[in-house]
Amino acid sequence: MELPSTTFFKKKLREKVKDAVWEDVQKYGRSDLKIAAAREAILDSSGRCENCDCELNFGQWSRWCLNQFTLDRVDLSRPHAAGNLRLLCFYCNGRIGSTRDEDGLPRRYHYVKPACLSGCCPNDAPRVQRPTKVF
Repeated sequence: MELPSTTFFKKKLREKVKDAVWEDVQKYGRSDLKIAAAREAILDSSGRCENCDCELNFGQWSRWCLNQFTLDRVDLSRPHAAGNLRLLCFYCNGRIGSTRDEDGLPRRYHYVKPACLSGCCPNDAPRVQRPTKVF
């Protein structure tokens, strides 16, 4: 797949890598992820979610876009790094990102995915409600 060359994509990729690095340092005390590894994972991908097979959104998206790409670890015992990345949509990563089968391999789930909160995803499912803060 070809990488978008937009400023938006470059900014969001940097943010996603920065968030993954922060998470890895908190969990593992180190991080091996570089932007180049994330870019390589995207280039090697089909541009589709490895769980639900939806088309990933690499362009403009709103905050709650369910099809925006995310970086997920294949092996949860290691930090994000080249060779330990897979691409999931925001919805699948939030829903199944940390579940694995008895061998520790990513499990594939099938379910009805709702439409984005922003309405930007090509899905006719009913829109989900925006989360609210509980005080």
